[in-house]
Amino acid sequence: MVSDLSNVFDVGSISKTTNGGTMWIFQCKRAQLMYGVDFIDSLKGYAVGTNRAFGTGYIYKTKNSGINWEVNPYYNEGPFWCIAFLDSLIGWIGGTRKILRTTDGGETWEMQIDGLESDLKQMIILKKDKVAYVLGDDWNGKTHTFLRADLSDLTDVKENVNNISTEYLLFNNYPNPFNPTTTIHYAVKEKGLVSLAVYDILGREVAELVNESKDEGSYTVNFNAGSLPSGVYIYSFRVNDFTAIKKMTLVK
Repeated sequence: MVSDLSNVFDVGSISKTTNGGTMWIFQCKRAQLMYGVDFIDSLKGYAVGTNRAFGTGYIYKTKNSGINWEVNPYYNEGPFWCIAFLDSLIGWIGGTRKILRTTDGGETWEMQIDGLESDLKQMIILKKDKVAYVLGDDWNGKTHTFLRADLSDLTDVKENVNNISTEYLLFNNYPNPFNPTTTIHYAVKEKGLVSLAVYDILGREVAELVNESKDEGSYTVNFNAGSLPSGVYIYSFRVNDFTAIKKMTLVK
């Protein structure tokens, strides 16, 4: 649970329960003003908030059930109000005017929507139905913004070898254009040595994403181009006698 109150004056807090909410224990009682929290699993979780000036967004991250929290400020980005994950890697943050998105489990965040005249304060993801809803308070004090997103085309970036393929396939990366992360999906119909690499427009290899034997099945892999300049890149997929090449665009 997160709050914009604490037993310490003028700060927010993060609390934890281990008995279904009967009792709550402060884990961080000198946090920023906290408004949203979501856990990917029993260990890894995120909380979001803002400072008293409402000028900086904050992302709190834990990898040990909240025993320790890593704090990352986003200066001049305004308040962060809510956070929710679809699966272990794909999630969103609702803020003032904006929605941020991660495809690598919260390691990096990119702007997906900006410029709304609203504080996006509530986010609900129906994981089974793969639908997201976001509700915001408009600045005119009279109306609200309601957003709905169909997430059925998005999948967890973890490998899923139970999804058997009847052919070799290389899909378009998503999102495209991207900054700085994107997801590449491919399928293998027979066990073989899979090579998936990224090249710049001059044909120089800039990243080796996969170079190992894979059983038949459907796979996805995340590509982080944070250290690369903007431009067009080519990704090449090879397995057994099959080869496929596609383009993607990095825009920073």
